[in-house]
Amino acid sequence: MIVSKHVGAIAALSMCICILLCGLIVYGANSFDAKNIPEYEKRIFNGEVMAVDIMTGGKSWQEFIKGDADEGWIPGDIVINGERFGMVGIKVKDYGLKFKFNKFIKGQTYYGLDTFSVYENLNDITHMKDYIANDIMDFIGVTTPLVNYAAVSVNGNEHAFGIAVERYEKAFLGRAYNTVAGELHIGGSWIKDYSGFDIENLVDVDAALRYLAAHTVIANLDCYAGGMPQNYYIYERGGKVSLLPWDYGLAFESLHSERVSNFVSFPEPAGPAFAGASLDGGPLLSKLLEIDECMRKYHGYVKQIVEGYFESGLYESKIRSLDAKINNYIKNGFSALCTQEQYQDSLSKLIELCRQRAVSIKWHLEKAVVKTYNIHGGAKVIFDQLTPLSGEAFSDNPPEDSVTTRASAVSVLYDMAGNPCVCELPNPFSDVAPGAWYKDAVKWAEATGIVRGIGEGKYAPEEPVAAQDMAAILDNFYRYMGD
Repeated sequence: MIVSKHVGAIAALSMCICILLCGLIVYGANSFDAKNIPEYEKRIFNGEVMAVDIMTGGKSWQEFIKGDADEGWIPGDIVINGERFGMVGIKVKDYGLKFKFNKFIKGQTYYGLDTFSVYENLNDITHMKDYIANDIMDFIGVTTPLVNYAAVSVNGNEHAFGIAVERYEKAFLGRAYNTVAGELHIGGSWIKDYSGFDIENLVDVDAALRYLAAHTVIANLDCYAGGMPQNYYIYERGGKVSLLPWDYGLAFESLHSERVSNFVSFPEPAGPAFAGASLDGGPLLSKLLEIDECMRKYHGYVKQIVEGYFESGLYESKIRSLDAKINNYIKNGFSALCTQEQYQDSLSKLIELCRQRAVSIKWHLEKAVVKTYNIHGGAKVIFDQLTPLSGEAFSDNPPEDSVTTRASAVSVLYDMAGNPCVCELPNPFSDVAPGAWYKDAVKWAEATGIVRGIGEGKYAPEEPVAAQDMAAILDNFYRYMGD
């Protein structure tokens, strides 16, 4: 038997290596599983609403947030789902809260998560627009942050209810790209002059087209693609950049109006930009869509969202599952945005809104028709009867000028159809005067089967259109335009 004089040292070294490897394996198992799912995702971005309790050390909330701060960051303890973490950076910003675990304690994380935010969307009593917008992005393959709902308390007292979002820092890069290499930039005024650049080598083209397709569907104007170059991030690695989505509080065309009815007919999916918007603030995407193949792929992704997310019923299933998740929080008054009755009523409107949005986009893609309508001395939108999903306009008695009448509805459709000649058509309704501004539209709509009278030879032009009736009218109209 051969015995080395170094056998003891070798054995000791081998033991140290084994212990180190075991430690690394255990650490890796605690942070990521075989599918690269980080531990923090499984703990707080799962099926349950996340509970966050901010401990202010005996101070009131106002005293706490006015205390000593490091660039706006206030040190404090927070309890997440019953587990306490000390000296976490807390920042109050706009309508949300930011939490940064490693701001005051180097290396501190929540099971690998370095930072997250909780936003209270004051424009959305459904509490779902932000969540669904992220879900649509994820559905079409855009790299997105993790999202969940969070119930925030202060010293055990209810404080706020909102969307919890994984922020773009190292934990996100490790989860999404399996690396912490590269650079993250907050979007804003970015490269304007593309002369000398090979655009297809500068940007991840496929990812950018998916990003734009999703933004078109959700009509988010408060972003890179909406003429306001903000609310997006840039991830740059190896000389190529990707656009990362951020903040959907004003999605579903909530930027320019408290009423989301415009959302249904808002897209310009058949062209390079939103109707009424400009890509001047984000010329990157305009340059891409000048390329025929890119435009075809972009249209394909829009259609894929419509068919796979909306027509399949996936969106309604998502709304129902989110309702099951947050209903009790709304019912118990955790959110101050609305009553339980308003919240419940808004869900059926949201479902119908999305259904009509999908029908509208599908028709636009097939017909490549984009128009702006101006009826009877002012902008009239035929979808106003869906009522708002936010604000005080949510009422059983909406303002008179917000109601879509049977006259204005068919007038918009008549204009969309190109104002066909109706000279030879009779007027079958006694309550439609010969000189009425909507007379031709009503004659055309009745003759084509798009709209019927209410009986006894009457049309009731000034009566409001109920949401379910509008859906039937639109279906009839789209069938007519397809013939």
